[in-house]
Amino acid sequence: MGHRIRALRFVAGLWWSLGLVGVAVADVPDPTVPVEVSLASLDINGEVAYQAPICVGIRGNGPRLWAHYSSIARIIDEYGAIAGAAGGSSGSISVFLAESINANPLLRDCDGRSCTQGEFNARMSVLYKSLEGLQTAGLIADVLAVLELVEAISAGNIQDLLDGDDPLAGVEALLDILQDADIQSIINPELVTLLLQSPDPVFHANDIVAGLQASLSFQVTDPLPLVRPGPINFAAFANLVGRLASFYAGYGPFDAAGTQSFLSACAVAGRGLDWPAVSQLPADGATCGERFADLFDSYRDAFDPQTDRNRLDDPIGLYLPALVTTSVLQGAAVGEFEQAKASYFAAQPVTLDIDFDDVGFGYWGAAGDLDVVMENIAQFDDPKSARFTSLGEDVWRNIVSVSPAEPGLSRALELPDGRVSAGGWSDPVPTQVLKALGCPRVILVNRRDGIGGFTTGVAAQLGASDDDLAEQYDLASTQSGFSKSLSQADGVWCTNWDAPDTFDIAGLFAEGWSPPMETADRKLLTYDNAATGLGIAGCTPGASGE
Repeated sequence: MGHRIRALRFVAGLWWSLGLVGVAVADVPDPTVPVEVSLASLDINGEVAYQAPICVGIRGNGPRLWAHYSSIARIIDEYGAIAGAAGGSSGSISVFLAESINANPLLRDCDGRSCTQGEFNARMSVLYKSLEGLQTAGLIADVLAVLELVEAISAGNIQDLLDGDDPLAGVEALLDILQDADIQSIINPELVTLLLQSPDPVFHANDIVAGLQASLSFQVTDPLPLVRPGPINFAAFANLVGRLASFYAGYGPFDAAGTQSFLSACAVAGRGLDWPAVSQLPADGATCGERFADLFDSYRDAFDPQTDRNRLDDPIGLYLPALVTTSVLQGAAVGEFEQAKASYFAAQPVTLDIDFDDVGFGYWGAAGDLDVVMENIAQFDDPKSARFTSLGEDVWRNIVSVSPAEPGLSRALELPDGRVSAGGWSDPVPTQVLKALGCPRVILVNRRDGIGGFTTGVAAQLGASDDDLAEQYDLASTQSGFSKSLSQADGVWCTNWDAPDTFDIAGLFAEGWSPPMETADRKLLTYDNAATGLGIAGCTPGASGE
């Protein structure tokens, strides 16, 4: 099976290292009973490396994804290296970076000797922390591009032109903005094609302007965001993320000696400290922050996406068990979408009549990992797990171009197998798939206050009735898919990441570093802010905030 031999295998609720630990149990265990077994993770050469009992489920949070990284760093500082990850939407980017960090050979090589487990944990953690120092790395370039578009449209009085005596002048002005060299690289070229080929360019220009102005509100109240080309070129955005992931994996023009020096000086010394504190630690005549900035700046200048090895071209799950989700239109829903899209491009009224039974919650993963999940997911017997569908194994380039492409920022996107992705909103708290994969302990990196209007708004446009929405997302119901995810999780890292401003990067990292954690697992109660029965809506099972 080559690289597809997974580091972790699921056998009756236990993880085992292929050929190293033999466990054979005939019956599938009760998923509500914690499995007191550590995960044996393998390094990329197939050698036993370290024990890592925690997997993380990562909730997408758009441009606020920065809170993910301090959260995971603190989890590692508290409990040790993570051994698997799952997520969707912007969480797919964080799963990609998690696998990329795990690929870095210097996690295991401490100046020519094998690192101890403590050193390995500290090195993994400090790489997550260091993401706070990369605010210009491109991870929020998509949102900034939309803001620039909206500002340019406002400054150019596009809407006034469209409403005036010569509305085609407004179309031309909008085309000029979309083709501006300063923002063109990240703008979806389908928008330009639509305006140039539209049978009614004024109609489409008006709708594009309205869509751009609403795109950052993350509210969906009609079907147009599912068929309207969005402002973001997610393939170009994936290239930005791929460069960052390649840096963390140690691919291409990687300064191994400089990174070894940084890790030796800053990882163990920084254990238990957040990045603002770590960045001030001494490192070879400078600070850890300065050393790291030099490493990344040099890499960014030297990296050639045309010739250098790129993490985007790796299959998912190569270095870490990883699962990424997106909502999937299948069956009759595909034809409904195609008809609605054709109507929109023809400047005709759009209706979208989809049966929610034709909407699946799809997952990408390594082939072996997906086989394990499919074998075990039914044991959870909840409405979310019942919608599980495999998307197969794919390369990261395709995955991070699709899962983050949410309605408003992108139309629904056709998948190679003929199905259609409508964005990664559908399973925000992916406990069950990680449990089905075999993780004995799962910590959800989550936010408080429930599901939010975006998820339910998109689901409603895809045919979800009030009963369907309650079945999936009702906090007050202990049987909903969302509530089951909370109760199945061993810990819920309960951030309030909506509190900081969207572009307050330091505030988002601070929010992720030390939030409360809901847990009843005595082995997780060692974290100072961990407790049972916090009563926080969206984090504590049964707490609805009402």
